[in-house]
Amino acid sequence: MTNIWLARDGYPAGLNDRSVDLVDEPAILATRPSTVSGRTQPLMEMKVLIQDGSSRQYYAGTDCWVPAIGMAWDFKNVVTALNVAVREKLGQVNILMYFGNPRYDISLPVATPTASWKPE
Repeated sequence: MTNIWLARDGYPAGLNDRSVDLVDEPAILATRPSTVSGRTQPLMEMKVLIQDGSSRQYYAGTDCWVPAIGMAWDFKNVVTALNVAVREKLGQVNILMYFGNPRYDISLPVATPTASWKPE
């Protein structure tokens, strides 16, 4: 897993002229640098999921939908999730960028052909 770290000024480490010490932490704890301690903290980890538009279940492989995010297939990036949704003809789905907090989650509605769709 790769963590992206923020410097004290809020930019990802390495994108400015400040030097930042990186510390390995097992959990992603924050999205912003702490203003109290001044310590650098990592961004949250993101999962990319496919969610059925009507049942709200999550894609876990061909013809397999599950109710829990932890059981779903993590595509790691949006392009891969979109390619699978189109290839598998999943119909009305959402590509969900899941950060573990609904406040930060992003859902992109996608309409792909369904298995029963026939071109004219």
